[in-house]
Amino acid sequence: MSPTAVILFHKLIRDLLSRFNNKLTTDQADAVPDTKISGEFSVPGTKVSSGFSVPGTKVSGRFSVPGTKVSGRFSVPGTKVSGEFSVPGTKVLRLLLAVLLMLMMLAGCQADGTETDLASTSEEVNAAERVDQRVAGNLHYQNFVYQIGQTIVYTSADDTLKRSRINASLDATLSLEPGSQFASSEEFLFYTESRISGALYKMDHDGTNRVRISHTITKYLLQHQDLLYAIDIETHQPFSLSPDGTNRQILHDAMATNQVLYGNDLYIAFASADQGVWHFNLETGDAWPVLAKTAVSINVADGWLYYSDPNQQDRIFASELPSSTDSEPDTSSSTTEDESDHNVETQDESESERINQTDNTNTHLANQVIQISDKRFDKPFILHEGYLYAPDPERQYRLFRWPVLAGQSIDLEHADMIIDDVVASFVILSDYIYYQRPESLRIYRVPIDGGRPVRIT
Repeated sequence: MSPTAVILFHKLIRDLLSRFNNKLTTDQADAVPDTKISGEFSVPGTKVSSGFSVPGTKVSGRFSVPGTKVSGRFSVPGTKVSGEFSVPGTKVLRLLLAVLLMLMMLAGCQADGTETDLASTSEEVNAAERVDQRVAGNLHYQNFVYQIGQTIVYTSADDTLKRSRINASLDATLSLEPGSQFASSEEFLFYTESRISGALYKMDHDGTNRVRISHTITKYLLQHQDLLYAIDIETHQPFSLSPDGTNRQILHDAMATNQVLYGNDLYIAFASADQGVWHFNLETGDAWPVLAKTAVSINVADGWLYYSDPNQQDRIFASELPSSTDSEPDTSSSTTEDESDHNVETQDESESERINQTDNTNTHLANQVIQISDKRFDKPFILHEGYLYAPDPERQYRLFRWPVLAGQSIDLEHADMIIDDVVASFVILSDYIYYQRPESLRIYRVPIDGGRPVRIT
């Protein structure tokens, strides 16, 4: 039961019992001196039981009122609440109404899930309910809050790894160590052990069977199908890894800075303009360049690649991506093993054509590049459902959003302030935005359309 519910519960008890005692004083026909009201009840499915105690709160006692004596049986239709009460020589109805009101409050808390075990939400982590609710741009803030079904995973202010309901009404400790860069599959939660980055771990969703799978220090960790993808902080190379820590493979021998995943398409931005941004089709294994510019905070929406250019004072640009038929490497001339002995020259020529095609910056890079904003954004932005969300450096890093249309400049005057607070990092999950202030371990939540911040840790 939440602290607010406890206070209201206490207040209701005091008010109802005060009114009941006043009634006994003024209505002599109903007065029964030197008796006691007492009783026991239980709410199956919760921890509320005999003696009227709720573990984890300060609600306790035997539920007695000197001056009366009450016992007997009652029930609340539509719930599992039941018990024993009787009132010798008094009117039962008024007291039963008071008792039923209190017990219905408890039943309501049970229905809200605030007094149930978090373990009861394990069914939310199955494949059927795991609709991909992840916003790709959250990866730029390393998924410091991560959604699994109707629960979130995060590191609390006391440096323990927590999992709670989305409204943070109930939490469970998964690890006594902090974690960051969360990713998940049906079976496992993956994360790095520290608030920034550390060794790579996996565990079951309930916090059991925790095991280290790699010593590699990573960033931009994500999971897709049967593999993990990340950027090695020491070598800056993008790589893939099996969930058990084996089968590590370098995706591209160049220094990567950031990456995002959209469906089966992984986009990786590299440090040099010569490498620019590459598109990796994780279904076919093919890869090709799509942009010959340095890009950070890359996002993809409606066939356009959005990014800020550090060489252009962090202004935002959009590049129209080539269609799949224009950009994908032509593998139609590849040969089978049986044909290889008879077609060596053809195979070599085909491989040469494939390399030329993936390196051809004239025909397979972005078709159009436009600058969509004159504003400088020195923190990563996130595109989500037709809006660009970003902390505005010109307005003390309050979080604003602007509508975005494919291939069009942003109307900077059409801005909605979502968070009236200094935002150092944020992620968008379902109907909420979670954020942190600079140099603070606290995490706050606001509705996605804006509202009053609520601290969750």
